Amino acid sequence: MKVTDIIVILLFIIPGVIAEKISSSMDLPSSRKRSEFQDVVVGIILSLPIVGVSGLIMCAIYWDWSILSLYTRFDCVLNIVLFTALSLVFAVLFGVIKGLSNDWFAKKVNKVREKKNKIEIDNKSCWRKLFLDDPECHYIELITNGESLFGFTKWYSLPNEDKEIVVYIPDFLRDKPEFKDYFQIVVYTYINIEKNIVIKDYDMTEYNKWVDAGCPSKKDTTL
Repeated sequence: MKVTDIIVILLFIIPGVIAEKISSSMDLPSSRKRSEFQDVVVGIILSLPIVGVSGLIMCAIYWDWSILSLYTRFDCVLNIVLFTALSLVFAVLFGVIKGLSNDWFAKKVNKVREKKNKIEIDNKSCWRKLFLDDPECHYIELITNGESLFGFTKWYSLPNEDKEIVVYIPDFLRDKPEFKDYFQIVVYTYINIEKNIVIKDYDMTEYNKWVDAGCPSKKDTTL
């Protein structure tokens, strides 16, 4: 295999891989782990439009629409640099478009499913919907092995990691146990059936009113 052949193969695969990495970085990582083979396949699929557009521009520059002629031009370093630059530009562009259009595409699919009386679907786990997509602090009760732990949420693991969560009680509330009386309504209940873990997400409306009224002091209410 000639060096030119190797370069062409790399230029055909790498732009799609870059586009997929950019697309993935614009959102939280998926809970589904793909193999290296799947990554290569996705990269090749995404490379098709990227290489196609870049190739058309190269053909337009030389006003030569022959694929064989385009291939032979890779013997020139300048042409390799030009094609690489075009591919990188379109890889970034396609990656951004793909990343931004994921939610839009899911909404369109769900509209069709709704007309057929089917449940909505997406690639977001319950863990992500309850915590990661809602950046506000939550007051939760975590129940595991029959024991309850109460606290305000601080950090969460990502969808592709083991489900982990950090909760705490701020220092300014440690001598004000009455704050717990303002959490009475459970908005959502997260249940991990396999691991027998239950997380109750409490409504914070009354607590926020209590804080806004100056109890505790407003200067100490940063969570």
